[in-house]
Amino acid sequence: MDMSKYKVGEEVSLVDISTTEILALQITGDKSGSLKPLPEKLNDLPPVEADSLPDRQIEMSGMGHMVTLNGRKFDLERIDFTVEQGKKEVWDIAMPNTSMMMVDMPHPFHVHGVQFRILSRNGSPPEAYESGWKDTFLVSPGEVVKIEIEFSQPGIFMMHCHILEHEDNGMMGQILVK
Repeated sequence: MDMSKYKVGEEVSLVDISTTEILALQITGDKSGSLKPLPEKLNDLPPVEADSLPDRQIEMSGMGHMVTLNGRKFDLERIDFTVEQGKKEVWDIAMPNTSMMMVDMPHPFHVHGVQFRILSRNGSPPEAYESGWKDTFLVSPGEVVKIEIEFSQPGIFMMHCHILEHEDNGMMGQILVK
């Protein structure tokens, strides 16, 4: 948060969408000029080892209460796919751009129990801020996000839209890692 426009003694509040105050900040001193510039590159990640062709394709679609992953609503009794523990995979996470979608609403896609990295958005390299490890990212209508993912632990893990109403209405699935 850029606090440079506030004066010593001023208070700033962080509020949520309903204007409920979440956090009050008090400016106690002037630190202008103390920020260092960001480096050109934030991290060094190992090279991509996985084949560039996707091992999995996941489509987020629907609107309102009719939201799905790959055309299916969540079923606790169903494993959506099985992944080999320790094997790197490439996944394409897509959201079609159709008139049935909620007015150009992006969906945050989240996978439990693992961190992954974004390889591309619609074939273009990710922005610098997206080049590190992730567990959630936005997918916009008409977009395909390619990720490299590797599960190190066995078990059943969830993948879902991180909008609570969509998650509750079935835009999620289960991954078995063995």
